[in-house]
Amino acid sequence: MLDTLRIKIDKIDKKITDLLTKRYGLVKKIAYLKHKNNIPIEDKKREKSSIKSLISSPDLTLAERKYIKNILSSIHDASKNIQK
Repeated sequence: MLDTLRIKIDKIDKKITDLLTKRYGLVKKIAYLKHKNNIPIEDKKREKSSIKSLISSPDLTLAERKYIKNILSSIHDASKNIQK
């Protein structure tokens, strides 16, 4: 049972990794455009709005919202570091 659950998590992690790789490429393009056009790296308003939109589903429990918000915040922080 534990092994079966871990295999499922490994498959999900692979999909997440693939998506993060695609996201990385987009972040690099955004970084180029921001630097070229002298746009600040950080946009707190957009970041907050994006996260709020993604965790606003009524189907999510409070614990799930916190979990997702923490992960998304980490992704946003990593993206800002890439853009520096």
